[in-house]
Amino acid sequence: MFNSGIDKIKLNLNPIFLNPNIPRHIRADNSLTLHKAGNYTLLSIHAEYFNPFIDYKLQIAKAIHELVEKKVICFQNDYPVFTFMFIFQNLEYFAGVSQVEFFWDFPRGKVSINSIALTNKDIIQYKDKDGNLCETFYSNDFETGKSIFCTYNKYLKLLHDRHINRKIIEEMNVEYRIEARLTRDNCTYLDLANFSGTFEDIFKRFKPLLAVLYYKYLYGYVEVIGKSNTYFSRLMRQVEKEKTKYFNRNRLKKSELIHDINEDKEQLKVKILEKYNQDMNNEKTTILTDMNDIEMMDLDVS
Repeated sequence: MFNSGIDKIKLNLNPIFLNPNIPRHIRADNSLTLHKAGNYTLLSIHAEYFNPFIDYKLQIAKAIHELVEKKVICFQNDYPVFTFMFIFQNLEYFAGVSQVEFFWDFPRGKVSINSIALTNKDIIQYKDKDGNLCETFYSNDFETGKSIFCTYNKYLKLLHDRHINRKIIEEMNVEYRIEARLTRDNCTYLDLANFSGTFEDIFKRFKPLLAVLYYKYLYGYVEVIGKSNTYFSRLMRQVEKEKTKYFNRNRLKKSELIHDINEDKEQLKVKILEKYNQDMNNEKTTILTDMNDIEMMDLDVS
């Protein structure tokens, strides 16, 4: 079992292409889900969709292409039929990353919450709607609008959700999960370019930033015993090294604004068509014609 990874990448979809009647669920396994947030439509790509050993940006493009195939993203009659490769090479016209969630899982007995930190409210224990305390804990950084870190009992959640057979849950030997949730409110490095490469590539790129955030908001409040999670152990070594000073050193590209819903639609349409024609006229640009060509890339994530 891969006990570290990206649990979710949430995309803000460009509204000018969207079918007004969109379904919430795209796949039977719910690995792709859609929901509205005010005037925006968000696509959540869940861990089940991703293969951690294949380029994530390529897989994001594949998810967008699925929306085209299922008529969630539609083009007007005067648009060409955009190929998968055109979408991949011009993802910023179709979507922007609004959130990414990293996770680390731990076996039973390896994670505990510092009781003094709870008393001092350095870490916040969640209460359900009836006021009962739950085994879910948030970092105390509400000034960002949403806590960056969430630590919760994954074993109890799996039992509660009943999506997996109990015998399989027991065999997984997972108790606690720690998640880092980076959003546009607390992170300025959610540019699509930062999600190229495998999970290993992305983790190395974000690790110094995650280490500084962990040291600031969670270090000493959540206690992890041993080295049962390799990626978390690597993060902790970085925590001791970086502490409170983050030096980007060109690892991460700063986010650009996601195309706004109020942006001039005709102007954006001209931009996209010009880019498409430019790519078609560029003999050095390879344009894949259909999804069958993706098999050449070994992009089977279903």
